[in-house]
Amino acid sequence: MKHRKRTFLALPCLLLLGGLAWQVLRPREPVYQGKTLTQWLRQGIGSTNAEDEKLIVKAVTIIGTNALPVLLQKIQATDSPLKLKFISLIERQSFVEIKFTKAWESKSEATEGFCILGPSAKPAVPKLTELLQYDDSGYVAMSLAGIGIDGVPPLVQALTNSNLGVKYRALDALKGMGLVRFIDNWPPDRLAIIPEVAKIAVPPLLECLESKDQFTRARAAKTLGALGCEPDLVVPALINQLKEANYNPRVAVPALQALAMLGPRAKAAVPVLLQALNDPAFLAHSEVTNALKKIDPAAAARIK
Repeated sequence: MKHRKRTFLALPCLLLLGGLAWQVLRPREPVYQGKTLTQWLRQGIGSTNAEDEKLIVKAVTIIGTNALPVLLQKIQATDSPLKLKFISLIERQSFVEIKFTKAWESKSEATEGFCILGPSAKPAVPKLTELLQYDDSGYVAMSLAGIGIDGVPPLVQALTNSNLGVKYRALDALKGMGLVRFIDNWPPDRLAIIPEVAKIAVPPLLECLESKDQFTRARAAKTLGALGCEPDLVVPALINQLKEANYNPRVAVPALQALAMLGPRAKAAVPVLLQALNDPAFLAHSEVTNALKKIDPAAAARIK
């Protein structure tokens, strides 16, 4: 009991020291209309109000490159064992009410900031490239994708990373850069870079289709489909993926989904898809039918 009292009595001192250290070490936050960058970013996360979102984008855009030191600090946030223990102690007492920011929250704020700034955040690419080599959380990869075409080379480089987590997150980020073409009213400048992204990313993505790791192959297939470019190269590779899948749904289904995303540009795959429908050993018949509807509606309509 005495030990618990001493612990709780020490908390105000620890809070004071921690607060002073935080104030000294953190970068100065830029301010717009009386709110700090962090306040704007936190207001934006999870917001569904269109007008509110416009104001947040305006604020971060006006702050501009002055936001980069703060964003780079946030993207590197960690939860040390000491910090987690301290949070646990705070949550078990009622003397002081304080909200701690977890590492994932800071990383989310950073990613949102980089995505809003887009190409303006290019000066942060070298540091993000360095961080990407060891970061399998996905936040660094998403930040690079949000910056745009300047973030693509490090993402492509990460496709050869020996850490599968890093490789998967890079594949997911590249896929996200293509999937925006399916979103209504997406900014035209972000859509316009997809062919440029594909020009850089398609060759290494095709190499990923040859990986011994089936999850790498699956993610690479879906990324190629999302980008929707270079069909003369991509469609034959996806057809081979189907043929070599040996009816493994973890490989075959992503290839079918990728062909569906390519739509009419994947028409060369129709004969193979029809053959798969007639093969009783091929279990993903519904995915084949869905792909045919996207690629060749007339052929799909003739299926009995």
